[in-house]
Amino acid sequence: MRQYQQVKIWNQIKYSYMSIIIIFVITFLIIRENLFLLQKYLRMNEVRDKVEYDMIKTKSINKKAENKLDLIQSDRGVEEYVRLAYPVTKVGESVITLYNATSSNTIDIEMPKSVWQKISIWWNEIYNNAIIDYTNTKK
Repeated sequence: MRQYQQVKIWNQIKYSYMSIIIIFVITFLIIRENLFLLQKYLRMNEVRDKVEYDMIKTKSINKKAENKLDLIQSDRGVEEYVRLAYPVTKVGESVITLYNATSSNTIDIEMPKSVWQKISIWWNEIYNNAIIDYTNTKK
């Protein structure tokens, strides 16, 4: 009989509302943590992909820089760099420089006019625009 009472007590504990609520809360917390872990895993995959892309990009930039350094370390590379950076030529060479009319390196700067220039412009406008009638139209 004693054993039967123990089983009955355990069954009452197992199937009570409190135990069902506790089991439900524990299950809910486990599911929530699993979802957080999944979210972190997906975020880390995105970060890993971005880092791999940046690493490939950095390697290509590094390779280009190494090639440029190798070129500059040679005599031909030094000569090419100096020719591009400074307007120099070898003895006996001549250079033709072409300028693009649409994009110029110079900017037109309008200097302020002096008082005498303003007076000269004013005088020329009055003198050139004046209509002088030499005919005598009065009768």
